[in-house]
Amino acid sequence: MYDLLRQKILSSEYIQVDESVIPVLDDEKHKAKKGYEWCVRDGLTGDVMFYYDRGSRAGRVARELLGSYHGFAQTDGYEVYDEFEQREGITMCGCWAHARRKFVDALDENKTLASEGLYYISQLYAVESKADDEDLTPEKRTELRKEKSYPIILTFEKWMQTRFSQVSPQSRMGRAIAYTYALLPRLSRYVNDGRISIDNNRIENAIRPLALGRKNYLFCGNAAT
Repeated sequence: MYDLLRQKILSSEYIQVDESVIPVLDDEKHKAKKGYEWCVRDGLTGDVMFYYDRGSRAGRVARELLGSYHGFAQTDGYEVYDEFEQREGITMCGCWAHARRKFVDALDENKTLASEGLYYISQLYAVESKADDEDLTPEKRTELRKEKSYPIILTFEKWMQTRFSQVSPQSRMGRAIAYTYALLPRLSRYVNDGRISIDNNRIENAIRPLALGRKNYLFCGNAAT
């Protein structure tokens, strides 16, 4: 059943991928070590699968999951996904919620610039709210995004180019701009297809039981459990 589910999800034209920490006891050291459970969600049907490879978060695990995938794959900015940018048949999409968090983190440090950045992102989400309220088809949502969202992204890009020289690259504000600017091509691609979400929040909701589990069962006894 698992193999069939995995085959079905990875045949979708749009998937979301994320990974979450899961503490696992080390048999030799008898201490909990940090492991990772990967999650892949069918962005069109909502079906979800989990994948555990000895707790690894390495690039080889991403290659195992996505190596033969064709379609849209939406992820956060974790660097192991960078190699898929040049791979034929797969289109990488970013997560605006992750970009937004970087600017939220910078509010205490530079409220003025962080608020400006958050304003641009809030405008993008306002377009999505409008599309939701009007119950637009994917085709109509694409038209709305190209008309409204893409010009906002272009303006935001120019804002980042200007503001980055005004802050320290090591500051939270600098890191927020650098993170978002580097991923902007990936972050912008949702505009071209109304089926693609603006963020990865739905897969984060799907993986949330792992976070709840960490509070309840604390750790797994071994990799097999």
